[in-house]
Amino acid sequence: MDGVMVIFIIGTSFGVLLTSKVERIEGSITLLLGIAHRILAQVSSWHTHAFALLVSGVLSYS
Repeated sequence: MDGVMVIFIIGTSFGVLLTSKVERIEGSITLLLGIAHRILAQVSSWHTHAFALLVSGVLSYS
């Protein structure tokens, strides 16, 4: 279930990247990462958290 949520967040964020105007991308990513952080705050498995941190790092870098 946790993996499904992470995959959903990743897919949504890529969808936002592909469909949003450039000036809206940063705000959308910030919103999605905030949602992801709330979900991960309830997840106890460290590898899911580490994976999400990696994804958020990649998204913020690009």
